Amino acid sequence: MQVMNEHNKGKLVLMYDMLLACNNRCAYCYCLDDLDNKKLINNEVFEDTIKAINNLPDHELNIDILGGEPLIVYEKLFEFIERTTRKGIKFNIISNLNFKPSSKRICRLIEFMAEHENVDVNASWHGDNNQEHFKANILQLKDSVISTLLLSDETTPAVKDQIKFLNSHDIPYVIEPIYNNDGTSQLSNFDTYAELSLSDPLFDTVYMDGVLQDQSRRPEFLTIAQNYKTICELSSLRISYDGKITTICTNPYKLGYIKNGIEIEEIFCNGFHCICSTYNYKRVLGWPNES
Repeated sequence: MQVMNEHNKGKLVLMYDMLLACNNRCAYCYCLDDLDNKKLINNEVFEDTIKAINNLPDHELNIDILGGEPLIVYEKLFEFIERTTRKGIKFNIISNLNFKPSSKRICRLIEFMAEHENVDVNASWHGDNNQEHFKANILQLKDSVISTLLLSDETTPAVKDQIKFLNSHDIPYVIEPIYNNDGTSQLSNFDTYAELSLSDPLFDTVYMDGVLQDQSRRPEFLTIAQNYKTICELSSLRISYDGKITTICTNPYKLGYIKNGIEIEEIFCNGFHCICSTYNYKRVLGWPNES
């Protein structure tokens, strides 16, 4: 058995779909068909999620808050963070930042970020955004923002320009390939991803038996459970708008409902694509030894 990402054993990543309202309608959005501007906070799930997080043992925990667009309900967003924050927890607000730079919610966000060192904004740079508003907003949030750049064959030229802008302002970013709902990629040449990711300071690194792997092998890690018998720790979880807990991958593994709490489990995983993250601790049978 080769051990993958042993340093992440027991570390939780939660993605909470706080609402299904959004000010964008990006064609590649994973929940495009579910978006509904009438579906703001599900109050029962909101309270159950706070309770479940506060009942977790004290260990490292990253919470991504998304939707929809969480800044639509910015006061409830800030309430959620205030009621669950403690030592060892980091929050990422996943936002398109597609609002006027002088708007009340952006001004309130800047104030809130100045008061909370354990909170970052992960700003998704979409083609549907007002580009000037987006640039102005990430510059206002420069000290606490990370930008996610969405890569496909069609968006590659735009992503290259975005990288130049972000580098010129010393703003960190991550690059994510765009996938279709069936798990197929909208990027035909992963060499482009590997090439652009060389400049990505937050690239999702992979360790096998304690050895940092060459990121040019990224496609191999994404398909590791398709090629090798893999035992995976289910520590990257999504809490849906209606309270269902599932894995953050193309393995449709269901873990119940948030009202019953959160537990880390391990499963035998075979044939699935690690589409969103290689973060999880895994034990892999058959991975070749590194020289």
